[in-house]
Amino acid sequence: MARLKLSLLYLAAVKVRGRYSGMVTWILYRQPLFNACFSYNLARLELEAIFVHQHQSIPFSARTRACHIMEYYPRWLGGIAGVGGFAKGEGSTMNVSQLNNEHGITDHIKFIEGTGGFPYIRVDNAKASAIISVYGGQVLSYQPANEPHNLMFLSEKAYYQPGKSIKGGTPVCWPWFGPHPEGRGRPLHGFARNRFWEVVRTEATPEEEGKVTLRLNDSEETRGLWPHSFNLVLEITVGDTLNLELITRNTTSETFSITQALHTYFRVGDISQVIISGLAGAAYVDKTDNGAIKFQAGPVTIDKEVDRIFRNVPAELVIDDKAFDRRIRINSKGSNSAVVWNPWVKISSEMADLNDDDYEYFVCVETTNADLDVVQVPPGGEARLAANYRIECDIS
Repeated sequence: MARLKLSLLYLAAVKVRGRYSGMVTWILYRQPLFNACFSYNLARLELEAIFVHQHQSIPFSARTRACHIMEYYPRWLGGIAGVGGFAKGEGSTMNVSQLNNEHGITDHIKFIEGTGGFPYIRVDNAKASAIISVYGGQVLSYQPANEPHNLMFLSEKAYYQPGKSIKGGTPVCWPWFGPHPEGRGRPLHGFARNRFWEVVRTEATPEEEGKVTLRLNDSEETRGLWPHSFNLVLEITVGDTLNLELITRNTTSETFSITQALHTYFRVGDISQVIISGLAGAAYVDKTDNGAIKFQAGPVTIDKEVDRIFRNVPAELVIDDKAFDRRIRINSKGSNSAVVWNPWVKISSEMADLNDDDYEYFVCVETTNADLDVVQVPPGGEARLAANYRIECDIS
């Protein structure tokens, strides 16, 4: 009955075309009927999504909130063309123009319309170039000057839809890693990778680096998934190396706990030639074997599905990428665990956002607080998780 009434409301909003359709939507949205018939979040978010459908040029922040309904009710809203994301044309152009006016730096940092209409941040300097998606707070590309191959793997079939994560780059898993600890049907790996972040500042540093600071604050929607107030900041520095620092601030009066990850997809030339050093002797949870605890014998090589959470890891791990004749050096802070993942043949072929052979061309080596490595953040306190990535060439 509630679905029928909401569908009739949508038809009423569409029926009145042009400038008055949004007015009809908002008038009906304000009626007490909605508090009686629907949960507050469902009614408000679905109506905002309808409003977006009718008015593609509304401000960034309002459209962002409306997009999040896709995460909860994708089947119903999937039939409404244009709901979610940034529409091509006036709306996305205005948003990118506004971001450039407020945060663009000539010849260094530029905001562009990316795939799916998502705002991207393009960073260029004498040392490197990078592409960052405002959706997900996610680096999609990083390539040092004179380096022939990108550091990042990005799937050709990645989703660019609100409510879905982008397959590749540096997804931010937060405030939980993996399934929600209490179940409840919450999204895998938390909600930070499925949200639009706020651009706080940009900077061209004296060291000829580009720095971008993004922020995600709690909202009614996030508190429905995780009942805490927070301020989450991601600082991205693009130079000779790529540096990511994720800062969690607790703005509540009670301690909360988090697990998290920088779930980085590294591009490699041939997975069969990859060697990951630094984990020899470490205990790990083998998620391909019902969570059995095992110990790593020697360096990690990949000739089958690998999904391991390593415990008590060193600060530095190294990926030898022999096919690309390079070494990727990972230095982490604020982390005692790490994840190594490659889906191999079967899972790669089953994932709609991967090509069947993509497993051959990436490996995830993730800087994490996972498994036993749970972080407690006191009231007014903060926790920092950082990773620095450097490419070294000519390793043969």
